[in-house]
Amino acid sequence: MTVRESVATALARFGVRDAFGLVGSGNLELANALVTNGVSYHGLNHEASVVAAATGYARVSGSVGVATVHQGPGFTNTLTALTEAVRARTPLLLLAAESVAGNQSLDQVAVTESLGAVGMRLEDPADVTSAFARARDERRAVVLNLPLDVQRAQAPQEAPPLPPEPPALPGPSTDDLARLHEAVSGAERPVILAGRGALHAGEPLARLADSWGAMLATTAAAHGLFAGHPRALGISGGFALPYARRFLGATDVVLVFGASLNRWTTDGGQLFREARLVQVDLERPAEGVPLWVQADALATAEALELHGRGWNGALPSPDRAAFRDESTPERIDPRTLMVELDELLPADRGIVLDGGQFEGWPALYLTVRSPDQFVPSQAFQSIGLGLGTAIGACLAWRDRLTVAVIGDGGGRMSLTELEVAVRLKLPLLIVVMNDASYNAEVHDFGPLGVDVGLARLPDLDFAAVAQSLGAPGATVRAAGDLQGFTNPDGPLLLDCKINPDVRGSW
Repeated sequence: MTVRESVATALARFGVRDAFGLVGSGNLELANALVTNGVSYHGLNHEASVVAAATGYARVSGSVGVATVHQGPGFTNTLTALTEAVRARTPLLLLAAESVAGNQSLDQVAVTESLGAVGMRLEDPADVTSAFARARDERRAVVLNLPLDVQRAQAPQEAPPLPPEPPALPGPSTDDLARLHEAVSGAERPVILAGRGALHAGEPLARLADSWGAMLATTAAAHGLFAGHPRALGISGGFALPYARRFLGATDVVLVFGASLNRWTTDGGQLFREARLVQVDLERPAEGVPLWVQADALATAEALELHGRGWNGALPSPDRAAFRDESTPERIDPRTLMVELDELLPADRGIVLDGGQFEGWPALYLTVRSPDQFVPSQAFQSIGLGLGTAIGACLAWRDRLTVAVIGDGGGRMSLTELEVAVRLKLPLLIVVMNDASYNAEVHDFGPLGVDVGLARLPDLDFAAVAQSLGAPGATVRAAGDLQGFTNPDGPLLLDCKINPDVRGSW
């Protein structure tokens, strides 16, 4: 058995069922070995989409996403998607072939580590065990580089060991709980804010909010964690609805679990200017937070006792349609589009977002019932990763309709991956928010007197492009155009001509 065959056999023993890739001379035999061991291989058309798909798969399934690419340019083509995975704290294992000489050689470990990912070089098949365990336990993107000569060498007879059980997450000490209690006691308008690191703590956090009289909010990464709870405000920050912003802006204490308090969650630091911030997180404290407890969100929520009236006299009354419709005869208001889709789409849908100026509209108006129904691909603020991410998420969800909301800019970058969805017969609805521009630049620079002509794009007929790739496509200019197009059993693209003059606050 060769080393590459031993690595593939080990991954199958670790429970890997799906892998994403784009093959070249450096990883074709590895991909074949994965298939021989019962792993389903899904080939995409660009290496960035390979890593994006593995990321989407990991975020939905909760398991390690596995991907494989060719050496040199195959590896460097992944870098934008790999950085997204790093910043979204995704458990990802990228198996990258590596050449030590010739045109395709470079120090792939150094490049990997410059992005914040874990860079490893395979010297023995057992290295795959430690790489897989680090990706799983640390929720990190790990690149395991496989030198070509090592891959084809004969493997030792001993199989790579199984990864050890994940370590227990640290809970709060008695002193930690006392400090937390002292820091938030006396709060009259408290808010509990949960992020990606608190996805496993939804129920105890909701109970804590009830006993304390606190409102509940999430980051975009934890959207849906408190869905249906009477205290739930939805997403905090730039993607907050007006009624939620009123509560969040008036809070006096924000108890943060598993969130980094980035500028999107705090609306550039403006949202909680008058509030005391207290953070419970396994990672480093956010800048300017006076009290940080390094502990697991679930263990802390279960151990912490807080009582009070809080907001009990003023629970929220959500109004998701409180806007003036600015649709025109040729272009639909993006808010109207999202509200209508929210009504028409099946409740058990998954939502995947690409990056772009449009991204706030689906976050605001497409409701989800749990965080695993909502997968934004915006941690690196790239565009063009959403469709690849949606393909991976769709394969993890299996029979759930996946809705990929992408912009026309990102669509131009990634639409060849629609061929993959057609080939795999995925239940995938692609909603192209087509404003015929890079609209963030138009809105940001136009008022400053900058010529934004280069940021305006030809109004591409995405429906026709979809049809050329084997998928049905339709054009949407008004809400009535959506009828009959919101629950497909295979890939379907809607070219939604949205009004570019409607601007979000994010």
